[in-house]
Amino acid sequence: MDGQELEDARRQMSELAAQEGFALADVFVEREWLHSTALDGLVAYARRHQVRHVVVPSTPHLHTVPSLAFIAQVVMQEAVGGLVWVAQVTQEETASVRALLDARPL
Repeated sequence: MDGQELEDARRQMSELAAQEGFALADVFVEREWLHSTALDGLVAYARRHQVRHVVVPSTPHLHTVPSLAFIAQVVMQEAVGGLVWVAQVTQEETASVRALLDARPL
């Protein structure tokens, strides 16, 4: 993630947080592939400051494989005892939600 991408992600997360009545306190960025330093730092920060809502730029920021991103989201929610909000939902995720809503009985 380059500087402009980071600023764009920060802006999107800040906008979502403000829209939901939260304040964006900090941003954690994983700098090395397959490391979890930022994730560990985020969870530790959330626990230390009793943060119950975490915002991520998009689900691929949790994991590039959609099913593993979902698992990462659930694990993070359990770790902080709250919710993980997604600032930018992908078209694939939107289509999946629409398909589920269309398939539900009335």
